[in-house]
Amino acid sequence: MAKGVAPGWEGVHAHWRGLPYALLVLSWVAPIGVAQDCDLPDECFDRFLIEPRGFTAYEDFSLSTDSFGQLFRFDTNLGYDFNRHFSADAGIPLYIAHDTRPPTDFSAFKRTGGGPGDAYIDLRFTLPLSSFTFTSILTGTAPTGRKSAGLSTGRATFSWDNRLERDVAAFHLFGAVGVANSIYDTTYFVRPFTTLGFVTHLEAGGLYRVRGSLSVGVSPYADLTSGQQKLFSRLLSVGGRPQTAPPPSHEPPNAPPGLPPPSFFATCTGATAFACAAETVGSAALTRDYGGTAWAMWSATRELTFRAAYTRSVGYNFNTFSAGVTVRLEPLFHKAGGALIHRGRDATGD
Repeated sequence: MAKGVAPGWEGVHAHWRGLPYALLVLSWVAPIGVAQDCDLPDECFDRFLIEPRGFTAYEDFSLSTDSFGQLFRFDTNLGYDFNRHFSADAGIPLYIAHDTRPPTDFSAFKRTGGGPGDAYIDLRFTLPLSSFTFTSILTGTAPTGRKSAGLSTGRATFSWDNRLERDVAAFHLFGAVGVANSIYDTTYFVRPFTTLGFVTHLEAGGLYRVRGSLSVGVSPYADLTSGQQKLFSRLLSVGGRPQTAPPPSHEPPNAPPGLPPPSFFATCTGATAFACAAETVGSAALTRDYGGTAWAMWSATRELTFRAAYTRSVGYNFNTFSAGVTVRLEPLFHKAGGALIHRGRDATGD
């Protein structure tokens, strides 16, 4: 417990120690410009040239692979832009997980096949200013996924993310500071686990338009956790009680009855506990992470975007390669609406 902190508040006290770092990031990016998440380069550079209003929709497909296995994610999203300042969207992802480590003969140690994740809703406020753009996003999730498969924490979660952005020639720079009670996936980094516990998220980086619709980007990140943390593996589905995290020495945990022998856990440390148990409970060090992502993005059309990315997680000590495609569906709505209007005019003779 922190000295001079009332009982029950030590986790919150430790969490807010990260605020000076958060303010430092914001003070750095505010004068030089920053960027928010964009599915297409054209969105990043042109989204404020017109007043948006109406429905939005997209389907996103991604594949992530690392030394533990592969994880497919299909994300269906539907939203509405009320004006250039306020918008909302909601969706539910579908996961398919495949553990590529050698199989075992222990029936209690099962790999998950995946399933739906937690349904989510985003409320977004955007304020474009002369020198930069500020965006605040409040996200909430409902526990619609299976906790036993690592697709949900079993509880509602939240995230409050604040971003700054600005164009500098062909660059689009960005910075973000957020607080949450779970570490969320990103467009380029789908983790093989979910978490439950307080976290401060920091990220900064930039997008560079190479030529036409081809862009490249890079962004370092840090997840500063505090208090008790729970980690739910998306690769394993095991019955029984949660396992406690290994000690700081990173000694392999003892296998409970019905699970493989300790030799199976050769790749398991405190940082990769998701490879050993379906659920792990530990201190803030269990889920604390930092690293960086580099990606390339190509917009074949305004409706179709391809991407490839590499993420190095220093905290978990593994690499992730991912590829994905985003299909924007609102142009189809507009075409369908235009066709209906045209047919209506034909029917009335107008």
